[in-house]
Formats: sequence, structure tokens, C-alpha cells
Amino acid sequence: MAFLQKRALALRKGKFEQAREIQEEMTKYKNENLADLTTPRVFYCTFHHEYAYHLAIEVNKKEQFSFLKEQVNIKEATEPTDIIWENRHIRKNWRTLRWMCARMIMIIFAFIGFALIIILLKNKLAVQYVSNPPGINCDNVVEVYGDNLQQVAYRE
Repeated sequence: MAFLQKRALALRKGKFEQAREIQEEMTKYKNENLADLTTPRVFYCTFHHEYAYHLAIEVNKKEQFSFLKEQVNIKEATEPTDIIWENRHIRKNWRTLRWMCARMIMIIFAFIGFALIIILLKNKLAVQYVSNPPGINCDNVVEVYGDNLQQVAYRE
């Protein structure tokens, strides 16, 4: 980490030549120690049963054991603080069923909305047809009958 901090400081101060030299040192260190830098040093293990966890802790206290020729040291992890434990009790098949029900409800509402739009458009066209039937030009009727249109309509 010291390399990164030194390089960042050099870049902030505008010393780009010094930052390049530090970058070369970092590259040299990486090439010389690649095996150590890429070897994992820590892993996390979860146990499915409480008994296995307690047995591993107990064995670790009594004797050191190795894995792939490396000594293994078991420590209890601290409790995580950023895990949201809500809904952890709900099983996967129940979640799937709830997801499918929600999708079906959304599809039903989509069809209802589509049908409602079709019905409203049909009613709009019916009203337009009644108020202005196709093939009749209202301007010609007004020209032919003039102001006497109501009297003619009343007679017929």
C-alpha cells in the first residue's frame, strides 16, 4: 500500500517523473513477488450445521492442522453488520410461487387495460358515427336547406 500512497502523493504534487519511478518500483516488486501476492491467505467457510462449526473450532484449539501443506488457523468471524436479514425465512419455491402470481396479476391487468381501451375507442367511434354519419356532408345540407333545416326536419 505504501507504493500506491507515494505515487498518489507524487501525482497530486505534479511530480510525474517521480510517479513514473514509483510505478516502475511497483512493477518490479510485483514481478519479483508475484507468487506471494497472488496466494490467498484468508478464506471464509460456512458450516451447514452448528455441530460442524463447534467441532472445527475445538479441533483448532487442540492441534494445528494443514490443508494443501499450509497451516490452517480457524477463527470465528465477526457478526456482519451490513446483511439484511428480512425475508430469509421464505423458501425458494414459495418465492417462485409468489413471483408467478404477481406476473399473472400483471398480465390480467394488462388485458383488462387493453380491453378497456378497445371498448372506449369503439364507443367513441359509435358517437362519432351518430353525430356525423359517413357519406353525409353537413355543409351541403346547410347550403340546400339553409335556415329552414329545423322546419324540414320537423315535417319529415
